[in-house]
Order: sequence, then structure tokens, then C-alpha cells
Amino acid sequence: MNVIKLILITFLTFNCVYAQSWEVKITGNLKSSDNVMLSEIPILLCTNNDTVFIVKTDENGGFEFKTTFTYGNDYTLKLNIENQNPKDYNFHLFSKEDTARMSEYQLDLKLPILFHDKFDNSVYYELNEINNFQNFEMEWFKGLLTRYPEMCLEFVQTINPNEKRKIALKRIRYFQEELVKANCDMKRISFRNEILILSDQMMIEDYRSRIQGIITSMDGDCKK
Repeated sequence: MNVIKLILITFLTFNCVYAQSWEVKITGNLKSSDNVMLSEIPILLCTNNDTVFIVKTDENGGFEFKTTFTYGNDYTLKLNIENQNPKDYNFHLFSKEDTARMSEYQLDLKLPILFHDKFDNSVYYELNEINNFQNFEMEWFKGLLTRYPEMCLEFVQTINPNEKRKIALKRIRYFQEELVKANCDMKRISFRNEILILSDQMMIEDYRSRIQGIITSMDGDCKK
């Protein structure tokens, strides 16, 4: 489980609170559950779910924001970890319903195990191909599941805009069957119903359709 130590320097105000703004300083550090400082992890400051600032943790896992809060808005910190989808790691700072100013935040954040190295776990397909996929090695994937027995994944398909939806549906069914044949633990694997379309920029970089695995949890809770 993630551990949050939150120290607030709080100033109270009771009248004329709305439509007011104040300066806010947010500092903290980020480490893994085995106390390794996590560097180069993007920390997002969001206002009403819109990202307004992004900083990366430094070599010591530290980060700092200096910004302005305004009554009537919600403010949240989020983590952006490549190839992982940390649903639980959104830290609420201030609610639009609050009336007390928090001018300084100090957060010590601890996360479960993270993958420090980027790995390409996508399954690639040529145009309209269903059965023959590229890049994905089944034995490597099974080894990954064995190495991290509490890891949960979601597979998401993104297709070439020239392909039809029925091709995508057949493709994902075949891939699911291959995972079952390989005796993968399907209780830890889910598939997103939504089918995404490659953007123009993605098409320039690689036109192939792909099914990408996204880590959703490292704590064994695969039903979040």
C-alpha cells in the first residue's frame, strides 16, 4: 500500500473566502516500498482534473511546486509512470468546498514496486492481420508474471484508422486465446472494451496496430 505522510501549515479564514487566491508551496519526495528514491518520475499538479504544472522528481526523489490556489477549484497531485497506470496514486490537496487555506504542503510518498526500466510490452500487427503478431514474446511475458506475482495488467488495443472494428475484435479474441493456451493467470489480466485509433503522429512513427499492456497494480488487487 502507498504510504502518505502529509504535513500542513494551515491558515484559517472565515469570511470572504470565495474568489480569493493565495500562494502555495508544495514539496516532497517519492520512494519505492523498499526505500529506493525514485528519480525522473513526472508529478502532475491538476486543477479540476486539468494538468497545470508538471515537474520530475530529482535524483534524490524530491519535487517542488510553487503556484497559486483559488477558492472554488479542486487541486490534486498525480503521478505519471510510463507503462503503468497508478490509479490509486492521486493525492487530493484542496477541495473547492474547503474554506481553510493550506499555504504549504510537505508530502513523503511511498509506492509499491515500480518498473525502473522502460520495456516495450506491445503486440504489433500489420494491416488487417489477426493471428500473426510481432515483438511480443510469450515466454518472456510468463516469466514477468512469475517474477511479479502481484502484478495486474490491462491490455488496450490501438488500431490503424484503415482497419475495421471487426478486425480488431477478432484480433483481441485470438490474443486472449493465446494467453489462455500459454497458461497465463487470466485473473490478473483484463482487456479494455474501448478500441483506440492511431493518431497522425503515431502513424508517422509506426503505422502498425498494437495491443499494449498497461500495469494497473503491483499489490495484487486486480479489481480496482
